[in-house]
Amino acid sequence: MKSSERIQIVLGYSADEYARLVEEAGYGWVTRFTLNPDAHTVYGRSAMFWKWWVNEWNLRDEQFLSDTGLRFADKPLTGYPLACALDIYVAFHNINKLDIVPNRWVHEEVARMIREMERELNEQLNPQTNNMSKITELENQLRHEQAKYKMLDMILDAVCKTTGITEAQLRGKDRSRSVTDSRHAFYYLVGQQSTFTYSLQELGKYLNRDHCTVLHSRKVSRDYMAVDASFQKMIGAIKKQLPSILLPMTQDQRLEAYNLLTERIEQLTYWLSNHPDNPYRAKIQSDIRELENERKQITTEAQSQNQTINHE
Repeated sequence: MKSSERIQIVLGYSADEYARLVEEAGYGWVTRFTLNPDAHTVYGRSAMFWKWWVNEWNLRDEQFLSDTGLRFADKPLTGYPLACALDIYVAFHNINKLDIVPNRWVHEEVARMIREMERELNEQLNPQTNNMSKITELENQLRHEQAKYKMLDMILDAVCKTTGITEAQLRGKDRSRSVTDSRHAFYYLVGQQSTFTYSLQELGKYLNRDHCTVLHSRKVSRDYMAVDASFQKMIGAIKKQLPSILLPMTQDQRLEAYNLLTERIEQLTYWLSNHPDNPYRAKIQSDIRELENERKQITTEAQSQNQTINHE
């Protein structure tokens, strides 16, 4: 049973009363944290803020149940015990004493929402100028997306020409060794280029796979590069067709890739904490470890490059 459900049973809250309590406390905390009575109009629209706030509230619910010995209580309290428990519960969630700060995902989303509100206001004041700016922005975004997928097309074409495997085979269900090795090579080489950063979902969709397959493929390809001479030879042959794009990642590109991995790790970790009995828990934990390994590799490569520069 979730801590929130046990709180409702023990303290006699209905689901609506409990939700309203959490919401009102969230708005009150925002006003105190920002020292701005109007800040709740922005934070209240932020999904990331409410996700963070509910998680913080649940942590205090769990601490309350543990400290009061009510973790396994399954009946509502009454009379004096209920009055005491309510006093303690209120003290646990006193917004004037909560020493907490939202994570960066909340800050980034709120900042983005403020920028959007400012842009909407500017558009109302200067409609023609801002419409042209929006069109230019959309055009640049479209060109960027086209260039990203052109890069994938170039790498895929080089893999197919070198291995003799067709695009249809790579995007299909063929799991023969030659085809799967070619897929591993593709995902490995995408990770080697430094021009664009791709999410696991984007790479999976490109070859009709899911993000878990991409994650697994990257691990396998790294293992192969360490011990498999034939795979190393294949990668070397493909690289000869792509010398201009397989450059070391810049510091900004490493940071972007690092942040994408961190975001996914935090999402999966948060999901696990709220679904302790999920049958796929072990698989998700394995995915988290792989993502952490990728993040560690990015850090290691950055340190190695810095040492090389300092040596020179």
